[in-house]
Amino acid sequence: VERSQEFRKCIECFLCQDVCHVVRDHEENKKSFAGPRFFIRIAELDMHPLDILKNRKRTAQDEHGRVRLEALVGASFLPPAQGLGILAKVKAAGVDDFMKESVKFAEGVFSGHAAEEEKAKRVRPPKDLAKADGRRFVKGAEIYAREGYCSTCHQANGEGLPDAGFPPLAGTKWVLQDPERLIKLSLKGLMGPIEVKGKTYPGHVPMTAFEGLLNDEELASVLTYIRNSFGNKAPAIQPGDVKKVRAELKGKVDLFNPEELLKLHPHAK
Repeated sequence: VERSQEFRKCIECFLCQDVCHVVRDHEENKKSFAGPRFFIRIAELDMHPLDILKNRKRTAQDEHGRVRLEALVGASFLPPAQGLGILAKVKAAGVDDFMKESVKFAEGVFSGHAAEEEKAKRVRPPKDLAKADGRRFVKGAEIYAREGYCSTCHQANGEGLPDAGFPPLAGTKWVLQDPERLIKLSLKGLMGPIEVKGKTYPGHVPMTAFEGLLNDEELASVLTYIRNSFGNKAPAIQPGDVKKVRAELKGKVDLFNPEELLKLHPHAK
């Protein structure tokens, strides 16, 4: 639903024609450019997967793979008795490389394997964390994965994108050492050159200031998750710690600079 809502923001500026080969090379675009409208159509099918079953059976046999893919996406939301029939028609009409993973996923949905895989992926806190800290760890994993929050730059594995200028969180002094320093940069954001694990990052893109996005409990949760994931092991952050630092920084309106923070909180040797 979130992706569909993003597509609905489309104002048909046509920039996607220049940057996306899927849009540019689509059959519909050989006659006239239909990129934005095509994606909005996909969004509508995602949001209303149970709309017209007869139409899905027809599109499942369409000569164009992208159209069959539409039917398959909708079918994955249907009860197995109905969805399997559409899946069979899609497979009979032909499965190209673009559709293979979607077919595999749909088969998993109808067999129940997809649900089992999702269950296996559920976040489990480290056993050495206290019960309350464990709950925060689980909540922190959800916050970390939110679009535009932490994983966008630092990635799901905490390794960052070094070539793009985004440093890792795994095994770094900035994460594992002084918790007050970590809370400060998380609340107010960070910008400027920074050295992480022996590599200097220019810091042209500022780190988001989460002061207005997360409350004390939420920030403590995501920092606890970061300090105990990706091979990291460090004491949990408590909401009271965040509250205290937030109050101390009340008058600060600009981002922190790494050099400024290191003067206040030097790395431990």
